Amino acid sequence: MKALADVHLQKESYERFKRGGLTDKGIVGGARYFKRAGGDINEYSKTFEETDKRFPANDQGAHARAVDGYFKSVGGEKAPTPVEEEAAKREFNKKTDEIGERNPAAKKHIEREKDLIGTQKKRDQAAMVKAEADAKGNDDLLASLNSPSSVPANKVSDAKPAATTPTTAAETPATATKDGAAKPKPQTTASAAAKPKGMSV
Repeated sequence: MKALADVHLQKESYERFKRGGLTDKGIVGGARYFKRAGGDINEYSKTFEETDKRFPANDQGAHARAVDGYFKSVGGEKAPTPVEEEAAKREFNKKTDEIGERNPAAKKHIEREKDLIGTQKKRDQAAMVKAEADAKGNDDLLASLNSPSSVPANKVSDAKPAATTPTTAAETPATATKDGAAKPKPQTTASAAAKPKGMSV
């Protein structure tokens, strides 16, 4: 009973667990687990009882077995390895999720219970990572849609073409070539045109 004393398990909490169907070994395992992982086992005992009340008798038994099994797995005298602890969490989550599917009104209580004993944490972290990745993906998509290079090459522009002024023959006189084709007359520069006659360069 030292483990119970170490985590200050109250008599009322012990009785809640016993009424709910936990074994002494499971309760001791839970006490050891809370001592190592942190948290308040007395607070958890209230949530355990509150959740249990929302189930029919057969699911109360399934709930007690899930909690008892989890505490036995993670609350031995020797701490479980990370792999063992993750396996125990997955098993607990699977069993309680099945109970929740049968009892939708109790789902929020199950999630609270998972939160208090730490099986929810990894799943929440994974959900956050996924949400961040989705948000980044959406940002990348928006950026690519807003970039000029994303407009297809064959898209007709909404911009109006610049007005063109017809060029008259007087503005660009042509000279005849020996094959009869007209070619543009070389343009004189402004500086050349401005030179007075008779001055050399």
